[in-house]
Amino acid sequence: MSVLNAQGVSNSASVANRRTAVRYLQLAKQFAADKFWSEADSNAKMGLAYDDKIADLWYLRAVSQMNLGEKKSKILPLIVTALTEAEWVDYNRDGARILYSDILCSTRQFVQSLSVIDSDPFVYSADAEYIRAKAYYCLGDDESVNKARSRLDAARRVYPADSRFAELFYTNEYRILRNTNVVSGETRSLADAFSLMVPLYKNARDDLEVYAAIFAGNESKKIRMLKAFNSKHQKSPLYALEALKTGLLQEDEALDYFYQFADKTINLSVLEDFVSLLSSDEAKKEFSEYLNSYNGTITIDVDDDLFSNMTVIYKRGRPESITYDVNQDDDYEWIASCDFGVPLKIALSENALELEYSAWPYISAATYKMGASHADLKFALIAETLSWTPFVIEADKAISQSLAYDFYIPVLSASEQNSVSGSDLLKAALSYSIPSREREGAVIQVSLLNGVAQLASYSVGDKIYAMAQFENGIPVSRKLDVDGDGLFETSEYYGFSSDGSEKFISTNDEMQIMTNLFGSPALGTGFYVKKITVDRNGDTIPDFTEEYFPANEGARIPGKISSWDTNGDGDWDVQYVKHPSSIEGKLREEAKFHQPLTDFVVTVFSEDGIPVSVQNGKENLAVTKGLSKNFYWISQVCSQADEEKIIKDVNQIGEQGVSIIVESGEDASKKRFLAVRIEKMIFGMEINN
Repeated sequence: MSVLNAQGVSNSASVANRRTAVRYLQLAKQFAADKFWSEADSNAKMGLAYDDKIADLWYLRAVSQMNLGEKKSKILPLIVTALTEAEWVDYNRDGARILYSDILCSTRQFVQSLSVIDSDPFVYSADAEYIRAKAYYCLGDDESVNKARSRLDAARRVYPADSRFAELFYTNEYRILRNTNVVSGETRSLADAFSLMVPLYKNARDDLEVYAAIFAGNESKKIRMLKAFNSKHQKSPLYALEALKTGLLQEDEALDYFYQFADKTINLSVLEDFVSLLSSDEAKKEFSEYLNSYNGTITIDVDDDLFSNMTVIYKRGRPESITYDVNQDDDYEWIASCDFGVPLKIALSENALELEYSAWPYISAATYKMGASHADLKFALIAETLSWTPFVIEADKAISQSLAYDFYIPVLSASEQNSVSGSDLLKAALSYSIPSREREGAVIQVSLLNGVAQLASYSVGDKIYAMAQFENGIPVSRKLDVDGDGLFETSEYYGFSSDGSEKFISTNDEMQIMTNLFGSPALGTGFYVKKITVDRNGDTIPDFTEEYFPANEGARIPGKISSWDTNGDGDWDVQYVKHPSSIEGKLREEAKFHQPLTDFVVTVFSEDGIPVSVQNGKENLAVTKGLSKNFYWISQVCSQADEEKIIKDVNQIGEQGVSIIVESGEDASKKRFLAVRIEKMIFGMEINN
């Protein structure tokens, strides 16, 4: 196919994909218009599979997921992609900018939020003005608050039916009033203007009329507005406070009214304000007893921006669980589980770290949750060595002052901004454990001293199958029970080259070594096996030893020496040497064994798997290919029957490094042979008495 034809096919496919994506866009738009958000999201996602450069599809996914209750942290990347990496087909960017700005404001990025809708082209709409006023209020300085009030004053005139502006005004001014106990003239003027509109709003929040009553110019107007609210059978915890202040409710009535909210979920500031209004000993005692056995949820606005970022679930009057979301993006920074107010476990989302406590605030164990594709890393810590907590449990000062009763709440501690580091855990750890892929269900437990690895045990269930020794935190040897008989017959000895210059092993071998030692495969670590020994009979003398040495410069294959001690005297009886492949690529090998009559070392030299010469001490001997595959005669070729007898006797021994005496023939014609098997080769050598 020519280049032009290939380009034509590519362009044709691109056009077809764009058309399909646009069809999915139209379907997604229709579903969104009908508020079928799951279907809208599904079709937008399908459209992106055909063409991910259509901004409208990213925008519709963001809107759909927002209406489906997805976390802000998940929606934010979708809307950013729509604004930065795609082109618009039907919609314009303003809707996406407003959504982006709103999420930024909700997640405490107030300056950035204003920048998005204030940049060219300037966005002016009810949504944009609402976000601007909200961001200015949240910034909190006098100038910004005045800007918020000015924006709301203008917006109420342009959008008189939009109740959001009144809600934003009253809730924020109530927060300011609570902190300062002062109502400015500008606030009073705006409150009066909004109060005229409150009865006219449709679909406004239920407690808007209570907020409006708080800022009423006189007591009679306030009472009238509170009565009007109550007559509509609307409910708000703030009504209990304001009705108690004005005498519309007695203390016992206010308590009963307030319980219906506190039994479920109540904001801490509302709770504090309510208890401050209780004056009789009977009411204080009743509410103290209520808090002492409290089972409900309290939300806390840590940064005073009207968005709760700490949620505390109580059981029997003490915190049972605490969730903290510092930037209100719906992804928690940490979750704490408690036992009667004493923290037992804290899960940190930033580094997927789970901390366990036995004696608060000291950490007793820690686990890094590595995800489904990786093994968890677990630390067991030395008792009372490492202390860390993002919060403390203290008696609420306002409640204690009002009731003379200690009700405990979580308070962010100075260390809340810092997390526990891996080095902190290592220094305080007695050991750490991690699952291993070496065997099914295997676990590695590493013992530490001052944060440095000393020993490691490898087990499946309660059975240990390997033990590793470390020096200066680096593994140097490992004993293994390969056959599961309870004896550690195999030993591995390791080396470490930080610059990777000691290339003892292949890539697959290196990955297997890392799996064996540390549980997961890895490359470029610098670890390699230097030697392996096997002691099957447990006499402490290795029956088999294999040593490895690096390949020559430019070579493809590293070398090794395999030695077998068949009589347990500590010296090898059979040995195989594989030299590193040379630059020209030849594989050179040596098979060595002892001639039993002279004790000379017989060496068979091979190239690329074929024996080429034999040396017996200083004497050169012939080597001849036998009739059978991989069988060779040394010095003298004998009969086929002799060859078959040698092969039969050797193959009865199911091990490598075989060196035995084989007899062949009948009485007078009986012959004796030295039979040796090394690697795939079998050698036969006639010996005479």
